[in-house]
Amino acid sequence: MTVFVADISNHKPGFDIADAVSEGYSAIFAKASEGATYADPTFLGFMAAARAAGVLFAGFVYQRAESSAADHVAVLRRMGVPTDCPIIVDVEANSGSVGLTRGIVAELRAAGYQVPLVYLPRWYWQQIGSPDLSGLPPLWASAYPGTAGQYGAEKYGQAGGDNSPNWIGYGGNTVALWQFTDNATVANYQRAIDVSAFRGSAAELAELLHSNTEGTDLMSALSDQQQASLADMADQYLPGEEGVRGAGRMVLWLDQRFAEQGAQVAALTAAVQALAGGTGSPVTADQLRQYIDEAVARHVQVTVSVTGSPTDQTS
Repeated sequence: MTVFVADISNHKPGFDIADAVSEGYSAIFAKASEGATYADPTFLGFMAAARAAGVLFAGFVYQRAESSAADHVAVLRRMGVPTDCPIIVDVEANSGSVGLTRGIVAELRAAGYQVPLVYLPRWYWQQIGSPDLSGLPPLWASAYPGTAGQYGAEKYGQAGGDNSPNWIGYGGNTVALWQFTDNATVANYQRAIDVSAFRGSAAELAELLHSNTEGTDLMSALSDQQQASLADMADQYLPGEEGVRGAGRMVLWLDQRFAEQGAQVAALTAAVQALAGGTGSPVTADQLRQYIDEAVARHVQVTVSVTGSPTDQTS
């Protein structure tokens, strides 16, 4: 499943968010600020309209090389942007280095904002020397293959869709969103709109944008011992509750992955053993499928200790 996001700013006055939602858009991103001084006068109004329409919403700050990381965040504070609004760092022309980006991300998080994405096109990344992007939030990439369609979904298919090479990550980071056009027609608005794609559901996009708000449910899935151990581990890297939640997400993800892989290995092992111990007569596809189903039901279950190492438990 793929959902679409429209992004807007003061250059799109009068854009009707409710109309965009009725057309099927799952999220709206809007420019909040630029550098140390500029506050977009339309941002708070767009945020209120998005919340009234019940659609996902995030803001983005345009990084300027001449402004400090702290000054970028100070603008948001002066504007009164609430900390439950996810903030994306927009890195492109005249934005300076990735070092500044890392500083802005850290300052935003220290101020209580969730930073789910960094908008950093491949062309700008190459322009500044193709630096390492690992450790930053996932990328919101942009590339605009020539397309003739007008509406976002039509343009996306013509641009290559889910199989486009523009989904390939760079700088040691992954691409979570792809801005595939800057001239889509959205809800019959008279000006061209930037549209991005997310390969997932609206619920998965919400999880990406608001992952910090999922902390209570996530932590309740861990045992008391795991929570205590994770707190000790997290303090070494990212102090406080956010670090615990980040480590917790990793443990639960590893737990799921090891369980899936362990079951698959056990099933295939059982099937091979059955073939090796058979009478020599050919085994049909249905028989092999039965062997695998039985193996999954009775064989290895895999758990993950707090340190993340797999432990086999054979029944």
